[in-house]
Amino acid sequence: MISLTELKKSLTHRCPFPDEEFDALMEKGEELHFAAHIPIVRIGTEDDRVYIVREGMVRGVYCAGGREHTIYFAFPGDFAASTATLCLGEPALITVEAFTDTIVTAIRMEEFLRMGAQSPAFMRWMFEWFLGQIYTIERKRTILTGSASERYDALIKRRPELIRQVPIKAIASYLGIAETSLSRLRNPKKRSYKKRVK
Repeated sequence: MISLTELKKSLTHRCPFPDEEFDALMEKGEELHFAAHIPIVRIGTEDDRVYIVREGMVRGVYCAGGREHTIYFAFPGDFAASTATLCLGEPALITVEAFTDTIVTAIRMEEFLRMGAQSPAFMRWMFEWFLGQIYTIERKRTILTGSASERYDALIKRRPELIRQVPIKAIASYLGIAETSLSRLRNPKKRSYKKRVK
């Protein structure tokens, strides 16, 4: 499990705030354990907690047209939450699930807001975090543009950790392509043959 020292470094490298404030925030958290594929936040429910991944992997996912669509993956040191609930008080639009056996620290949003009201440095950090969530969505567009081959190449370039850690079915769901197509793309011989034929 990622240590508190590593966690603080991961969360505050862009916008640091005092150690005592980080410690106070973590003291408000509750450590929760989830088995693989168990929902942390269910679609259609309201959950005002922010989940900090300490061990394992989390993903945001929804089903449409009989297919799974993976929105994001979160690794140790990342946040996961229903931004629909946190920002608007509305039910979650996607399911946040433990993709593997996972440990998270759950902290209610009201604790973030309370600390932000008391500390300008903490509020700046919290603002940076929300901007980071928006950037993640925007960055994904650079991966999902083009053909299946171009999407896969963009994923290798921008998110190589996914290729190493995530099963092929989930990667296909993330890229929005068929699993059989992704299998062919992952086979260097078939890819090189296809290029020669062109």
